[in-house]
Amino acid sequence: MSYDAATNILQQHPDLVGFYANNDGMALGIVEAVKAAGLLGKVAVFGTDGISDAYASIKAGELTGTVDSFPVLTGEVGMEVALRLVAGQDLPRVVATPQALITKDNVAEFQGDGVDLRAVLMKAAGK
Repeated sequence: MSYDAATNILQQHPDLVGFYANNDGMALGIVEAVKAAGLLGKVAVFGTDGISDAYASIKAGELTGTVDSFPVLTGEVGMEVALRLVAGQDLPRVVATPQALITKDNVAEFQGDGVDLRAVLMKAAGK
């Protein structure tokens, strides 16, 4: 479905510089449409989720990037918040969960055996 939509959009707007998709599955369909139009490298495509196929597509030079929300770490934050609430502890009004923009420039830092995501995220945040 995203392939067909992107194909139509590219035909109607030949000067388009990029797409953002709300999930990586849609973004990967858009990548295929961009490739079919001969515009790979000319039209940026970003998605959200950080799925393994998105990481592979970034490494292959196709998908421009993905916003990874690191579901395991997000689940840990959620569990910590729940436990603190049950214990009657005060919590900040907003509880942030980890996210990072993954591109060809940093994809290797976020994936592989022995990668400490917490350390990588802290380094990326300048802490």
